[in-house]
Amino acid sequence: MLDSFASRHLSLLYGLSALLSFYFAINHDFFTPILLLAISLSCASNRKKLFSRFILLWGVNAAVIIYGSTIYKLPNTPPEGIKGTLEFQICALTPKETHFGRQLIYSGKGKRFIPEKTLNKFEAKNFPCSIFINLSKNISLPSGNKDYLVNGILKKGASGNYTLSIDKQTPWTPIKKSLKFAETRYRLKEKVKKFIHKRIPDFQEAEFLSGIVTAYIPRLGD
Repeated sequence: MLDSFASRHLSLLYGLSALLSFYFAINHDFFTPILLLAISLSCASNRKKLFSRFILLWGVNAAVIIYGSTIYKLPNTPPEGIKGTLEFQICALTPKETHFGRQLIYSGKGKRFIPEKTLNKFEAKNFPCSIFINLSKNISLPSGNKDYLVNGILKKGASGNYTLSIDKQTPWTPIKKSLKFAETRYRLKEKVKKFIHKRIPDFQEAEFLSGIVTAYIPRLGD
């Protein structure tokens, strides 16, 4: 029965194995290799096809693990965070309503993070990261169309997301020859939102429609 299932769903098992291999390459946990071994045994339950299936499966696993370990490395941060320099690639700008006012979330990728105590050593690379900026009249917002070097404290939240805590006076040093379009997309979404609010007098209906059009519906405290 097991061999019958494996024969009919080899693509599913190979895909699951590749996904687990990528997870192991990033997190290096103990249980993932056990799951990979179980999948490989189920795929190779037919002795006639044992060698070919086993070699193919672990060839794919090895390639995924090497790729994941080479390209990605998650930060190993203590609960209080770690101070250092982040090379930040902005992918999206999102407004957020909170009890303390309005914020702008710079979401993107930490291309590399260099801790202050280990200069010139890549502690982490290519991990998802966000920077929250409280909006006020006296603050100058960095453009979302460039990559930056930003100093701050990198922390890992309860949901597993990484954020860089910075001060209002923290400089954003633009990286030359970096061009992104997060700022352009954000400005276009804001213009569409204003246009909808002008045409629809009901605030909630306008917010709902603009959320559908711009793919963002603000929630208080979100």
